[in-house]
Amino acid sequence: MQAIRVSSQGLNLLNLIYPLPNLNCALPCANFAGSATNPLSTDVVTARIDHHLTDRDQLSFTGNAGRYHQTTLSPLPLLSTAVVVHSYLYGLQYQRNFTNSLVGVFTTGYNRENYNNGAPASFDSGVRSKLGLSNEPNPAGFFGIPIVAIASSYNGPVQGNNANHETDNIFQYSSTISWVRGPHTFNTGADIRRIQLQNFSGFGTYGTLNFNGAYTSADPTKAGGAPSVVNGNAVADLLLGYPRSVSAPRPLSAPINLRGTEMGFFFQDDWRLTPRLTLNLGMRYEIPVSFHALDSSGSVITFGSGGGVRWADKNFIDAYGTKDPTARAIYFQCCVSNKLVSGRINNLLPRVGFAWRPFSSDRFVLRAGYGMYDDLYMRFYDASNYASNLLYVFKRNPFYTTTPISGAESASPFALNTLFLSPVTIAQNSLDFSPGWQNGGFQSEWPSNKPPYIQQWSLDMQYAFTPDLLLDIGYVGSRSLHEPIQYFFNDGILPSTPDKLANGAVCNSLVDASQAQPTGKFAGCTATGSAFQPIDTRIPFPNLGPSSLGTYANANVLYSTYNSLQVRVEQRLRYGLNLRANYTWSKALDINSEIATFSNGSGGSNEIQNTHNVRGDYGPADFDQTHRAVLSYVYEFPIGKGKPFSIGPANWILGNWQTSGIVTLAS
Repeated sequence: MQAIRVSSQGLNLLNLIYPLPNLNCALPCANFAGSATNPLSTDVVTARIDHHLTDRDQLSFTGNAGRYHQTTLSPLPLLSTAVVVHSYLYGLQYQRNFTNSLVGVFTTGYNRENYNNGAPASFDSGVRSKLGLSNEPNPAGFFGIPIVAIASSYNGPVQGNNANHETDNIFQYSSTISWVRGPHTFNTGADIRRIQLQNFSGFGTYGTLNFNGAYTSADPTKAGGAPSVVNGNAVADLLLGYPRSVSAPRPLSAPINLRGTEMGFFFQDDWRLTPRLTLNLGMRYEIPVSFHALDSSGSVITFGSGGGVRWADKNFIDAYGTKDPTARAIYFQCCVSNKLVSGRINNLLPRVGFAWRPFSSDRFVLRAGYGMYDDLYMRFYDASNYASNLLYVFKRNPFYTTTPISGAESASPFALNTLFLSPVTIAQNSLDFSPGWQNGGFQSEWPSNKPPYIQQWSLDMQYAFTPDLLLDIGYVGSRSLHEPIQYFFNDGILPSTPDKLANGAVCNSLVDASQAQPTGKFAGCTATGSAFQPIDTRIPFPNLGPSSLGTYANANVLYSTYNSLQVRVEQRLRYGLNLRANYTWSKALDINSEIATFSNGSGGSNEIQNTHNVRGDYGPADFDQTHRAVLSYVYEFPIGKGKPFSIGPANWILGNWQTSGIVTLAS
């Protein structure tokens, strides 16, 4: 009879993640109960100093410092998390009144935020040393142990966010000059911001250990269910030190260091052309921020000749890019700006409007306006596109992904006392992504990205029937362009003919012809001739791998429109009653609502249905309401001091009451 020996690493791991029982009961039973607090502390200090240097000069300083600490504790100690945020905001403003009609305001500011989220600092590196694992990284400020996933109905006892450190610095310089001259009021200014972003993410830093009970089960194919002789017991596997699968630690912890500058300049003239007509003329010039990595890491896809990859750092591709001329011409092109996407410099945003009283009476007013405005830029985690190129050089040991394992072995090839093998380093000029699908897909910026912006316009008419009864009718519209999405652009078209072998193998499900091996299920695929159309023959860019493997770009390719008729009737306070009625007929159309609401909500992925026809997802937005009516009122009862009915001391109780209400109808 073979003795079963408990692994020292497994026992150490079990003692770390599970506390001792504190309840007496007949097993199997819940023999542990506990509660935990979630302490939170926050402090904010604000200061302001104003100093009048002269009658025309004023200097102001404002400062704000904040601290936020929250610890989410758990009875299972390694599930605890801590969030620490320190923020600082300082501003210095100088105002100069050059003349009574010429004023300048000049401001400089600094904003800093330190954000840390992950395992509490009490889980220091000594926690990992108790496990006896080898080749574990030890980056400063990162705490915790490998993620432990335990099947057989056990809860995951370890959270995987070992740490997430972010440090953001924003330096701002702005100025505004206002000048009133005759019928003109001129305003001009600038706003320049230098942005520094650093992110140090520790998700999965120390690897993952998965136990499913395969090595204590009578049938490893059924492992993972509730503990039993047939299903095995995942915790028993842990005590043996036999994980079913392993993800090795990250060999390199490289922060993402980004820098960028955002600039905006504007000019506006409010021109009172006549006592009845005022024009508003303006222009804004924006240079949106285009980030770059300090070490020029990163690459961007290209679309010529089946797709390729162009890098920003020539030294990197010279040192590590493959010597194979064909693959090098595809995957190691040189060179793109370290901003990856150069952005748009001809970003002129005009604004124009007028207010006109065409009749001698002041009762009727026409207003209209048009403007272009930069829109919010959702980045969709694209900072990872600027991650260190060295992540391609220092890699996890491939033993854990290439070793076949069934769970029927007498011992796990990934036994805890053998973990972890040393990471591997790519040799000079040996990095290759051929064929593209073996890379697992490419993530990139869309090379032709333009900043998102909004066009807004309106035409409005107001007529006052009486001094306190107003009718307002207006048309309001907008159009948003270059809205961002994670664009899985490399979808294949459907094959022209089905290609299914007698054994049930679907040949056209293969990524490329090399997967049709001489023997095995797909051996007969190449013999089907033109009917055999693997995925790489049906996608736009075969060198980049299909979307199904994760190839996507952060692309600004969506758009939306909004048009509405808006009517408002307002009865200002009269006889104690203020009454307002609003009605809006509108139509909002976009692409993103279908993607985010319907595709994702029905269980599909959050993607465009057909990337070859983006407009196919264009339709009513999820916030579209054709009709919306809002009725509201405020009524003051005529009882109380100064009201039509005053009832003396009883006013204290019965006087100065009012009622209000609002009704909203929408369809």
